[in-house]
Amino acid sequence: MTITQIEACLLTEASGELTLPINRKVLPFLFAARGYAAGAEIGVWHGAFSVKLRQANPALQLLCVDAWEAFHGYADIKGAALKTDAQMREAEVAARQLLEPMDCEIRKGDSLAIAQTIPDRSLDFVYIDANHTYEAVTADLEAWSPKVKSGGVIAGHDYSVQPQKPFIQVIRAVKDFVSKAGIPRWFITTEKNPSFLWVNP
Repeated sequence: MTITQIEACLLTEASGELTLPINRKVLPFLFAARGYAAGAEIGVWHGAFSVKLRQANPALQLLCVDAWEAFHGYADIKGAALKTDAQMREAEVAARQLLEPMDCEIRKGDSLAIAQTIPDRSLDFVYIDANHTYEAVTADLEAWSPKVKSGGVIAGHDYSVQPQKPFIQVIRAVKDFVSKAGIPRWFITTEKNPSFLWVNP
């Protein structure tokens, strides 16, 4: 699917949850084609997707936000199931080694507190891939959506049901958020662990 065809999908007047037949590897190129100059990834881990965002647009001012800290009771491979903070420190080191040479702005800490330091309507996109519990996804959407300009994109990862990981509650959080915010349509990529996205009003 070409960028032009993707743009046509985004401009549809259909409503509700819509399928976008791409995978998230295309999103960095879509953002670049849209001329996006400033964006943020919330939940960076080793930095692999942040790298793709910058490679698609080397001029992109990218804010990379992650706590790099295990959360008690969050049994994800990236969280408390690791038993120790050692793997989180290793992830942070790996991310910094990848992203610092690309002049990305790396902010370690609580995503909600960091969001308060970002001016409203100053970002072209935000991609949320941090704590996937209902409460955390909802809080990140509420905190970061106002930071995105009108016409920018709000997106995130793991819009899926994973029976082995019941703490991943992105679908419910997104559906409740778009209903409350009056978002007429949102798009889901077609892959094993889909991304969600919509154009900010």
